[in-house]
Formats: sequence, C-alpha cells, structure tokens
Amino acid sequence: MERLAFRLEEAAEALGVGRSHIYDLIRRGLITPSKLGRRTVIDREELQAALKRLRVRGTVEAA
Repeated sequence: MERLAFRLEEAAEALGVGRSHIYDLIRRGLITPSKLGRRTVIDREELQAALKRLRVRGTVEAA
C-alpha cells in the first residue's frame, strides 16, 4: 500500500528540496498541510498537485 501522507521532512525528501523550502511553500500557500494530532503532514494528492503547479512556473526552486 502506498503512503497517504508524508511528514514535512519526508515531503521535502520526496521533492528533493530542504525542509525550510517546504515551510516556505506552505507559507506562500502553494502547499496545504494537514494535522494528524500534533503532527503536520502533507497528503499524497496535495504533494503531487503542488509539484504540478510548480512545474508550470518553472522549477521547484524558482517557485
């Protein structure tokens, strides 16, 4: 079974960026996180949609 959500560190690793970049994407509204108890996660669909939005703009780093 594929994972449904990723911790912020795992999302950063999946995108090949640093954790601070994930926080920046969240702050800018490009990724919407969810809360599972006290843990902040990004669900698989949100991560994939964000990657597609960022591709339209250029590269992940240029977003």
